[in-house]
Amino acid sequence: MATTANQTLTALYPAHLDTVKAHYDEALAAAGYDSIAIGAGSNIFLFLDDQSYPFKPNPHILQWLPLLQHPESVLLYRPGRKPRLLIYQPDNYWYAPPELPDEPWAQHFDIMTVPLLNDIDQALIQLDGCVAYLGDTAQWRHDPPLADRNPEKLLKHLHYYRPFRSGYEIECIRQATALAVPAHRAAEQAFRAGAAEYDILLTFLASSQHTENELPYPAIIAKNTHGAVLHYQHYEREPGDSNSLLIDAGCSCNGYASDITRTYSYAPGDFQDLIDGLDDIQRQLVSRIAPNISFVDLHAWAHEAIGSLLQATGIITSAITDPVEAGITAAFFPHGLGHYLGLQVHEVGSSYADTTGTEIERSARHPALRLNRTLETGQILTIEPGIYFIDSLLDDLRTKPAGKAIDWAKVADLKKFGGIRIEDNVLITDHGQENLTRPVFAL
Repeated sequence: MATTANQTLTALYPAHLDTVKAHYDEALAAAGYDSIAIGAGSNIFLFLDDQSYPFKPNPHILQWLPLLQHPESVLLYRPGRKPRLLIYQPDNYWYAPPELPDEPWAQHFDIMTVPLLNDIDQALIQLDGCVAYLGDTAQWRHDPPLADRNPEKLLKHLHYYRPFRSGYEIECIRQATALAVPAHRAAEQAFRAGAAEYDILLTFLASSQHTENELPYPAIIAKNTHGAVLHYQHYEREPGDSNSLLIDAGCSCNGYASDITRTYSYAPGDFQDLIDGLDDIQRQLVSRIAPNISFVDLHAWAHEAIGSLLQATGIITSAITDPVEAGITAAFFPHGLGHYLGLQVHEVGSSYADTTGTEIERSARHPALRLNRTLETGQILTIEPGIYFIDSLLDDLRTKPAGKAIDWAKVADLKKFGGIRIEDNVLITDHGQENLTRPVFAL
């Protein structure tokens, strides 16, 4: 099966690279540059130490090829010429050198390994014409002009296209999903066996065959009340009670991310009913996705549906005409419905109207919404509605007139479960959408 997946990527990659080149050709011309140097990034060392933080490569270079473990390396591209890779490989017996790119990448690049950083610096100094430098500025030791380091006009042009996925990129996200879903299943089973958050994390890593550093983002393993912390970042070692589990975790393939969340109740009851209700809403939201749909409108509908669910489950007790207008749903669902997904978990370009980076006017009701674009074919986004019991937000709601419409005793009973989030990754197609996540769970 792995061989078939690799063959698919090999077949799709050349067309993807052609698309990347075309976007860079267009962006360089618009910004007035002859060529570009894209840095992989540098190792960042701990204060007063010879150890570095885990290396995370520049996503711009990953769009060309999965150069995942090659700090200080540089990709040079001039339109009309074969891209050139300068790969830093020091003669160092303390650490194993990273592997060089092989097929299907190698045939598309002129690859040169260099043992000294000065060799890369000299190659950059010798570049002629107007050169843009993309990446961590610490990598440019030859001190190019500040205006040519990550020029805003060039970045905005490139970022406008980033949400659009090539066939190769879609396949990478499919494979990242195929790695993550079995690991989610294993994590659920560990939870039902009474495991601690830390042990659930280890179960997820073992099943996904990822190290923590290889995950696209730190896995959120939140039992019980920790599910009310949107980006909960700790892993308790003691099992404690097992009321609920919220797991938000994805995997990577060639630098592309999957981003999946599931919530589980240990036993049937009101919280499971709430999970089932939100799961139905999430499926309905996905079914509404199609080209030319406003994401802001989709987010607004999510609030309406969550308001109805809060009424149906008795959390809102009195007849209230509009739970959204009253500010009730914002207290239970305080984040955006989703985001673009790709090389970065929160992919760039989510508020651009055009290649010049014109910002789309934000909704007055949802001004902090991350994704504001109208959805288009070929984009991949997450759909992740939630319901949470967050003390600070609920305390604020209690002081407002709408607080009188809440069954606070019921809320108090549900607070031990923390919260619910259900998240799938969805591809927008010509005629609607394809859920990349649910079918894998159904296998």
